[in-house]
Amino acid sequence: MKNVIIAENSAIMKGYLKELIESGNEFKVVKLTANGEDVLQTLNSESIDLVITGHNISMINEIEISKMIMNTHPVPVIIFSDEISDKDRADLSEFNLVLILPKPDFEQLHNQSFKDELNRTISKHSELSVNKIQLSSFKNKVMKYKALSEDSVRLIVFGASTGGPQALQYIFSRLPGNFPVGIALVQHFEQGFEQGFADWLNSSSELKIRIADSKDFPSPGEVIIAPQGVQMKAVGRHLVLEDGPRVNNQKPAVDVLFSTAAEVFGKNVTAVLLTGMGRDGAKGCLDIFNKGGFTIVQDETSSVVYGMPKEAANLGAASVIIPYQEVAGFLISNFSAKGGMG
Repeated sequence: MKNVIIAENSAIMKGYLKELIESGNEFKVVKLTANGEDVLQTLNSESIDLVITGHNISMINEIEISKMIMNTHPVPVIIFSDEISDKDRADLSEFNLVLILPKPDFEQLHNQSFKDELNRTISKHSELSVNKIQLSSFKNKVMKYKALSEDSVRLIVFGASTGGPQALQYIFSRLPGNFPVGIALVQHFEQGFEQGFADWLNSSSELKIRIADSKDFPSPGEVIIAPQGVQMKAVGRHLVLEDGPRVNNQKPAVDVLFSTAAEVFGKNVTAVLLTGMGRDGAKGCLDIFNKGGFTIVQDETSSVVYGMPKEAANLGAASVIIPYQEVAGFLISNFSAKGGMG
């Protein structure tokens, strides 16, 4: 029997789909939800054979969740929607495991021949093999990332500049309070705004977000922010604040945090480099990449200023390049509830 997740906002549609696909002996619905993050968490904890989703589910929509499934837990996905743009259809067309179907109307839901045909379509799509898709370099890198032991990833480092606050607010508001890894952040802004920035992020996030101390390390579910006017660097498995020269005309500099984290934590550090002017963070991403760590770089379309991420991409220092809207879901899907990867 195949295990199925149904993600749909409409309670009527959820009930209809559950009754339809469980009418035979082929499928068992193991999760009913309206939340995209629930889908990723269930994929991490259970063996799933098929995901069915409707339009505009909460937290992570049907387009983003389908891409994340393909790039992390590739299983057949069926989307019921009449509101998917041509661009999104084109983006999903590379994945033969994703099938887009029109959303049934009330009359069709009570038409037996329609139900029989829909059941055959669902059954046929569920039989597609993951082995039939050619994994891109993106997917191969993600698979290698997921192969790390559950205790291996010790720290996530973020770097951002122009446009960063909005992207960070979006990402942190979508990470759960029990997120299993600590985060250290360098954001370029005017000195004196640190506490207000932290308070603003805290107001929309379950994470604990605070200004870093002179010798510190973020606990799971915690974000520490480098204050302006000092460098935050990894020293002896801690993060310390030190006076020092500007790097890339920045103090704090993303490169200082990233490069020292690469030296101390090696493959056990993950970097996220977001929108910003200049090149700060690009070399640090390369250092982390070369030490076997994983680097997530924001794409051009979603960047306010495609400077820092572009420089990292040009250096070949990006493990993956994705919109900032996919970062939280990507991290959630790759860090299990046990506290690591797998």
